[in-house]
Amino acid sequence: MDIIQLARAIVALIAGIVGGRLLSEVLESLLKKFKQRIDIEEPTIYLFSSLLRYLIYILSFFVAILQFEFGGALIELASFVLILAVIVTLIYSFKDLVTNAVSGYYLVKREIIRPGDEVEINGVSGRVRRITEVVIEIETKDGIMVLPNSVAMKRKIIKKETTH
Repeated sequence: MDIIQLARAIVALIAGIVGGRLLSEVLESLLKKFKQRIDIEEPTIYLFSSLLRYLIYILSFFVAILQFEFGGALIELASFVLILAVIVTLIYSFKDLVTNAVSGYYLVKREIIRPGDEVEINGVSGRVRRITEVVIEIETKDGIMVLPNSVAMKRKIIKKETTH
């Protein structure tokens, strides 16, 4: 192993770590700035910035490996492990998101609750402010409570009669 190869690999890794953090922070701040215009929620912003950061980390890792003579074989092995890790991570990460999205769709489509309804869900009483893809916002006397849609589907929902 040549000292120059090692130095190139270290520089590639450091550049990837710094560049990944910097670019993900820039993306996160841009998305937060235009959050209302593009109707994107905080968890989605975090997801996109994290994906960008880790993509850059992975690319810098591959660039670092390519600095060595035996890099080709390692790239193949690392690619297989990486693809497997990404598949497992995606399945695990989207498990709750999919459950909440399906629950939200069911709540809205079946009109079980609607914005403006007075409800009690999981011990939280108040007026439904809005139902998004993943959460229900309930305006209570203490402020706004956010419940995942899947929690609402698993618990008893009490719709209170409103007098007009």
